[in-house]
Amino acid sequence: MRTLLITALLVVAASCADVPPPKFMLAENMDRIVIGHSTDVEVRKILGNPQQIKTSSDQAGASVVWSYQYLRRGTYELIPSLREKLSKPALHSILTVQFDTQRVVEKVDRVDREIRTPEEGGILVPF
Repeated sequence: MRTLLITALLVVAASCADVPPPKFMLAENMDRIVIGHSTDVEVRKILGNPQQIKTSSDQAGASVVWSYQYLRRGTYELIPSLREKLSKPALHSILTVQFDTQRVVEKVDRVDREIRTPEEGGILVPF
């Protein structure tokens, strides 16, 4: 019985632990990506595999966009008098890296959105 209780407490503690953010959320990694210089191979080494890859073609050739996404859960205090002090907003971040026809970084864009109330966020679904 005691072993079962300890195991249950460890599972709860592990599920409450903060998960480290993905590599694209760290400034030192993003500083290593240089527009007009870094290649797709270098970006993959720095950030890992993208979660989504889109390819588009036009007269200039094929363009590739890699996307990375991060969703940090927030907390929402139901007691109105404690809501401002205890609530923690959710964070939804999307990074896109666009490569030119030579597979060199052409554009990097990151959008962060804080979600403070359940009404703001609705249900977020990954790509």
